[in-house]
Amino acid sequence: IEYKIDGVAIALVWENGTLVRAATRGNGAVGDDVTSNARVIAGVPLRLNTDKPPASLEVRGEVVILNEEFSAFQAAQVKAGEEPFKNPRNAAAGALKLLDPKLARERKLRFLAHGVGYVAGITWTSYGDFLKSIRDLGVPTTPDVSQANGFEELMRVCTEMIARVPELSFEVDGLVIKLDSLADRDQLG
Repeated sequence: IEYKIDGVAIALVWENGTLVRAATRGNGAVGDDVTSNARVIAGVPLRLNTDKPPASLEVRGEVVILNEEFSAFQAAQVKAGEEPFKNPRNAAAGALKLLDPKLARERKLRFLAHGVGYVAGITWTSYGDFLKSIRDLGVPTTPDVSQANGFEELMRVCTEMIARVPELSFEVDGLVIKLDSLADRDQLG
């Protein structure tokens, strides 16, 4: 069970350990290439933390601006006489489209991984293994991912996580429940 982060969906691609591409969802069929701005997102490694990187690794996640940093950004906009962004997601989306990565860096973007795309040269048996593996490679993941066995435990954990939402440093719009076993996921389609 993990928080459904209210950010901007992005896919990051490393080839032989080097970040080579970043793309947003775009219109759903064709994404926007935001590689130059992804290079300035806090925590995104330009090179994976390993001597033996996979040939290709696509990690999917969300770009966010933390609530405290967004409040400071809004205050600076108001002070400058500008119309402030309405929410952190819009500010992050706008930052990814900026032509100058230095301006994008000023928005203090962060990346939190929650999924995998195309991979060559590395495998996992579970979602938990995937998360640990990419954290070891230096890729930040969604925090506070929890596990539960059985429906009653699942409901208890979900209730506890929902109660912690006001304390989070980023915006969420719910929870995501995933099967841990990647083989079970494949079997279920």
